Amino acid sequence: MDKIRGDHPNFAKVLEMMCDEINAPYSIVNKNIKDKMWFQRKTWTEEQERAFKKKLIDWIYNNSEARREFNNLPKRKLDIDKWVCFYLLDYGWMVK
Repeated sequence: MDKIRGDHPNFAKVLEMMCDEINAPYSIVNKNIKDKMWFQRKTWTEEQERAFKKKLIDWIYNNSEARREFNNLPKRKLDIDKWVCFYLLDYGWMVK
């Protein structure tokens, strides 16, 4: 099945959400996930990034399994926001 879904199902969901935000095919992005610079292959606008950030914070806040998978985050939006900011800095699409 998916390369990352088995070991990291919540990361796979985040990747799907990122692809949905820019209308990119998840299956193609997931095939290239072993490429160390996979996140630099797509772009999004600042508006798309902000919308994704809000969706991701809300999704993690309401998903205890994801919080455990992502560094055992506490259920505080401030902590989740910080984690999402670092995630976007490291793995967000390039901003146009």
